[in-house]
Amino acid sequence: MTLWGSRVTFEVSSAAPEADPVWVNLTAYALKIEPITVRIGRQNDLDQSEPATLSVLLNNNDDRFTYGNTSSPYTSWWGPGRKCRLRETIGTTVLDIFVGYLQVPTETFVTPSKDQTVSVQAVDRLGRLAASEPFPSALTAHIQDADGDELQIYLPGQDVQAPLTDPGQSFTLPEFSTFLFGNNAPPTDPLVAYAAAEGPPGDELSAFVYTPALTSGSDLGRFAYHEANLPQTITVDAGKSVAIAFWVNFQSVPSTTYNAVLFRLNGNVGAYMELGVTGSTAQWRFTVEDASGITGPTAGGGVCLDVWHLVALRLSESSGLVEFWHHGSDPITATIAGATQGVFTSATLSGQSNVAIAQVQVYYGAGAYSRTKHLAQLAAGYDPLARQTTGERIRTMARYAGIPIAEYTSTVDPGTTVMQAASLAGKTALDGMREAERTEQGLLYVDGSGRLVFKDRRSLYNI
Repeated sequence: MTLWGSRVTFEVSSAAPEADPVWVNLTAYALKIEPITVRIGRQNDLDQSEPATLSVLLNNNDDRFTYGNTSSPYTSWWGPGRKCRLRETIGTTVLDIFVGYLQVPTETFVTPSKDQTVSVQAVDRLGRLAASEPFPSALTAHIQDADGDELQIYLPGQDVQAPLTDPGQSFTLPEFSTFLFGNNAPPTDPLVAYAAAEGPPGDELSAFVYTPALTSGSDLGRFAYHEANLPQTITVDAGKSVAIAFWVNFQSVPSTTYNAVLFRLNGNVGAYMELGVTGSTAQWRFTVEDASGITGPTAGGGVCLDVWHLVALRLSESSGLVEFWHHGSDPITATIAGATQGVFTSATLSGQSNVAIAQVQVYYGAGAYSRTKHLAQLAAGYDPLARQTTGERIRTMARYAGIPIAEYTSTVDPGTTVMQAASLAGKTALDGMREAERTEQGLLYVDGSGRLVFKDRRSLYNI
């Protein structure tokens, strides 16, 4: 015999927000004096769907829902950001009404001998995206998405503060926590400032430039640089690669006396990788050296002024294969057998005042920073996300935001409209999705199961 009836269940996951949920049933604590309220959808067909919200009042007589209460049985996980859901069961049919994320629980005014309550509010995935950190730039979003697990050091460049006026002041950059001078006394002029040139293509924020005065050979020690220990020691062995990559813009002819830009990985056995520009012809130079002094050749090709270049140097496997990539040019390669004994422990970045630097990267792993990824970063810099359909743009924003693929892969339509290049600086992933929604004249929302849904014109209007 089939039993008919209905019931509502309110559950909160004790797992991390993006992990597989471990549901804890809290329905028994939901008070009927204030019904569970869910707001979903839009007012009319011309509006966009707003983030869905849920409100529930919980009995808190034993303080188990007091946020921060260490004696609560839920103390290890109860708090903002946890996934929650509201389900309705009708007979044998289970319907998900709402899946979202808790905001900060609000405890009501405490009155002795009275029921104590906690008001719980939650928003769906759209609300969570609206409150997320904005992107620094389209290129930054691409770099962090493309090789996050192998990225050891990443210095976008836009985090630079105001130009320094006190040469004794510490200048902090992410990952590069130690600021150093050359061998001579610190100069009296500022050492690091915003670059006059805008950031690399695809970068809507400025880069940075070292600004010490370099006037003669006797001033060789008067340069500024940053140094940092790597998050882990890098030992180049079979199947592994270590790579450095960055964007540079020469605003005047480099000096013949100094390295215009230098990025070095230092090793505890004397091995290092070095990439720089030197000489009157301003040719790129790359070096891989071990304790025996084995070095690599000078790269071909000159340096164009006031143009952003993407350069990279990679040392791969036990063969000692070295690859130098300048923009989209064909790779320049060399084999340096002794260099594979290197163990890299720190990184040093320095430069002349005539070169802007941005998007500094160090990679390590199996096949880290391949030629394919280099060309993809070049494309992301000059024409980020151009010619994507609206559905592709929404999937990209979802991936950049770290949304599990199961929450959007089957529910986002492909889209019928092709979009221009993206400008993401200062925008959230939801902002990027809304641009695609408006371009398509489609509909973006989150369904009752918590999946991101995008309906294109073909679905909405049957065209």
